[in-house]
Amino acid sequence: MVGGTRKIAALYGKSGALGSASGRGRGKGGGQGKGRGKGKGKGARPPSPTAPSSSSEELPSAHASADEEELPSAHASADDEEVQEEQEQVEEALGSEVWLRGPSTLPRRPIPLERRPMVRPSGKKGWIKVSGGDHNRKVNGILGLLCRQNFPGLVQFREELQPAYTWDHYVAALDAADRDGRVFPNKAERVKGELWDFYRCQEGYEDKAASICEEAAKKLVKDMHYEARVQAIIDYYAHYRRMKVKKEEARTMNLTKEQFLQVPPYWCAQHAQCWEYMVDKWVEPGWVETHNACRDWRLLMPRASHHQGSLSLDEYREKWVREFISLF
Repeated sequence: MVGGTRKIAALYGKSGALGSASGRGRGKGGGQGKGRGKGKGKGARPPSPTAPSSSSEELPSAHASADEEELPSAHASADDEEVQEEQEQVEEALGSEVWLRGPSTLPRRPIPLERRPMVRPSGKKGWIKVSGGDHNRKVNGILGLLCRQNFPGLVQFREELQPAYTWDHYVAALDAADRDGRVFPNKAERVKGELWDFYRCQEGYEDKAASICEEAAKKLVKDMHYEARVQAIIDYYAHYRRMKVKKEEARTMNLTKEQFLQVPPYWCAQHAQCWEYMVDKWVEPGWVETHNACRDWRLLMPRASHHQGSLSLDEYREKWVREFISLF
């Protein structure tokens, strides 16, 4: 009777494995029924055979236990698959990189003259769009990208080799011919000259436009270097720690020199020596304390220094007037 019991148990185990492929259980199946996905699914567990006598339960043979190990139930197999799937999902989650927004790019050139937006200067550093064109980009946004694209690296300035921290460094840096054969007196003139590859200046405003470019570029170059340190911290934590850090948090954090050197900004990637000069300044004793003290002083301001976002003051004023009139 014991041998007969083993045969019945084996048959029930085989029928359970076959039923898992086409059963109506709650697992993942590829056959007919309610399964989802591909592969072997989890069918309904077959009923256990009734033992003919209590003696067979009390004295199971060694051969019977071996059969039970060789024929695991379909339910156990499906559980193993689920555990494996969960482990794969965890590994994929750990292996995935933190998504970061890439740097902005310039509109594609060349743009025909008649299809460039027409602008005129406004205020100290602002612009007003007079007519439409092939793109709707902000003038100072394009100007900032040109400052990055034409970053001169280390510059001989005041009898010393220095990173191009200011607009005066761009003035002191010699230019080289581009693929179109254009050569400007220096990097500053190239930045201003290439701006008009994307825009047209309204007639009669050319001199004021040149002055506005100078004033806007001075601030854009300073902002570029300030953001370089913050972005380097964000990039390092994303690529090497797989952690997402916001700008507000990164401004209060710091890295070691070796960590900074692993994440240069794209505009300084070809100037390794210059990037090292910049990093040395950030890691020297006392720099972090001075930086935090200046930040705390700025936070004492009663309200935000500006609240119009990327709009110029004139654009913000026009928008505010439109919204105010629409209330009536």
